[in-house]
Amino acid sequence: MQKDLAAGRPLELDAIGGPIVRGGERHGIDVPTTAALIAAIRAKAGEC
Repeated sequence: MQKDLAAGRPLELDAIGGPIVRGGERHGIDVPTTAALIAAIRAKAGEC
C-alpha cells in the first residue's frame, strides 16, 4: 500500500481495513487502532 500511495495509485484501504471496522461495528467491538490507521492513511493520501 505504501508503494501505491507513493505512486499515486488507488489504495486498498476498504478491502484491507474495511472488514475489520465493519465487523467491529456489527458486533459492538471497538477497533480504534484500525480506525485511526485508516483515517491517518486517508489523510496522507488526501482522501475524504
